[in-house]
Amino acid sequence: MSDTSAKSAALVTARHRAMTPAERCQIASAMYDGARAIVESSLPAQLTGRERRRAYALRMYGTELTPAALDAFAAYEAKPTALIASPCVGICCIGADGLCFGCYRNRAELSAWGTASDTEKRKILVQCQLRQGSLK
Repeated sequence: MSDTSAKSAALVTARHRAMTPAERCQIASAMYDGARAIVESSLPAQLTGRERRRAYALRMYGTELTPAALDAFAAYEAKPTALIASPCVGICCIGADGLCFGCYRNRAELSAWGTASDTEKRKILVQCQLRQGSLK
């Protein structure tokens, strides 16, 4: 069921078509951040870190995650903050060129970041800066 008028639907469709992929990614990212903040604020304060991660995953993903995936999500604890900060700016969307719209990393660099050495991270950052400069 939809209670959206045909006129409103047409306006939304026209606006969506006029947006760039980067704008669409920014909006999707902002919507996700909003949903995440709502879910996190609704969780009971007395939950342990593991319980909080499990409850969060259940609320965000429901039955889409298998019990094993829920357990893995709940058990995950982020590593201490790295010495070299991630170039991520929260616009995580890969374009047709294979690069993230926000940080200019490619898929391999995005995947490797968490386990990359400081030297490897510096090399990735240099590549991102070069790509950003050549795309402007």
